[in-house]
Amino acid sequence: MNGKDRGADGTGDVLKRLEDMESRIGFLEGVNEKLPTNIGKHTDTKNGWNKKVATITADNTGLTDMVDGLNQRIATLTTDNSTLTDTVDLLNDKVATLTTDKSQLTNALDGHNKRITSLTTYISGLTDEVDGLNKRMATLTTDNSSLTDTVDLLNDKVTALTTDKSQLTDAVDGLKKRITSLTSDHR
Repeated sequence: MNGKDRGADGTGDVLKRLEDMESRIGFLEGVNEKLPTNIGKHTDTKNGWNKKVATITADNTGLTDMVDGLNQRIATLTTDNSTLTDTVDLLNDKVATLTTDKSQLTNALDGHNKRITSLTTYISGLTDEVDGLNKRMATLTTDNSSLTDTVDLLNDKVTALTTDKSQLTDAVDGLKKRITSLTSDHR
């Protein structure tokens, strides 16, 4: 364009700048329209992970209660085992001194020894169960920590997107005001 085409007062430059600003506003409005969808997607993902964290936490609590109950049962059985061992010791002393009741005492001793063996086997099985539950609890704790980290990252993304949206909205508003000002100045 030469000087005559632009106008003596520079109106052509102003109109060109106005067109450029309107184009930029159109672009920013398009970006701004997509932000709620992106925020919604990240919020849905975050909510899904929060549900998984809650489920794992509930499972972890249930397993902890189960382990506590098994530990109490082991303590009881250990006490029972100790009591039975003491009883066996007393019976062994009586066997040595009471030869007439030897047959009856030997039968009682055999019964107690079987009970001790049975309880020892049972305690061993419970100990194996507790070990397995402890391993599962460790795995769930690791999973819970990983999911918590993921939720934290998603929260950071939502915050960043919300900040970006606010900044873009402010920029669009500023450009609209400037266009309005430029338009009213050149009328």
